[in-house]
Amino acid sequence: MTQNPQYTQSAPWGLPELFRRSLRVLGRTALLLVVFDCSEDPQKNLVNVEPPPEGYPLSYLYEASNSNTLVRWTAQGADPAINIHVAVDDIDVPAGFNSSFWANVIPAKLDMWLDVLRQDGHDVTTNISYQSKTGPPPADSGAVLHIKFQDKFDSRVAGTTAIDIVQINRCFTSETVTLALRDSNGTTYPQFITSTVLLHELGHALGIFATSGQTAHSPDSSDIMFPTININQNGLSAADRQTIRHLYSMTPRYRSCATAPLAKPTTYIVAAGYRPKD
Repeated sequence: MTQNPQYTQSAPWGLPELFRRSLRVLGRTALLLVVFDCSEDPQKNLVNVEPPPEGYPLSYLYEASNSNTLVRWTAQGADPAINIHVAVDDIDVPAGFNSSFWANVIPAKLDMWLDVLRQDGHDVTTNISYQSKTGPPPADSGAVLHIKFQDKFDSRVAGTTAIDIVQINRCFTSETVTLALRDSNGTTYPQFITSTVLLHELGHALGIFATSGQTAHSPDSSDIMFPTININQNGLSAADRQTIRHLYSMTPRYRSCATAPLAKPTTYIVAAGYRPKD
């Protein structure tokens, strides 16, 4: 790997997006092979994919997630707002961590997703705390999205998302997004790469996730939720936006916990890597 690796490019089809995505129906097997060839190891034993509903023709939700085990944040009690508590660990960080950069990037990338939901009429609020200022969140504070940083992973992975689900309560207690600042050879990632990885991982944390059966990713390289980094994609595609809207129009099996359950959670992890250009 060179010191400045080249990342995968967009598919050069030049076709209208809706037509290009219709190839999923005609050639779904071939598209799934693209996913299996990535640096990640997508979950095997895929179940049959349901077609997207009429209102979300570009949605890849059923290709990424099992419709029977959907995960997403929900409003708590009588409060109509979906409040997402984000706890950033800015204390236990690797060398080269830039606190001011991440203090700007984290809310900006999160709002890329949440603004789509707000435009759909969802009342979504966020509470972003930094451990250097407020300490860790209380143990009984309900579901928390943790964002952590480490030097590197041992494999070709730039970030991971883990969700702790309490099966008996059908809710998740916490989510942890972990970002690496360097590749496995110790070469520092450019900031646009780490911020793009964050945008991808936040998609997982908001619910584009699979506890079983599916890949937790889009099969289209022009989407931010494709499992490898596309150097030309640092925002959300039309399909990304329709997928998160589709997800938040549905009732999830696993919601965000209002308080910490007594039962022990099960941790599910999905890793987002990148593939250097050959």
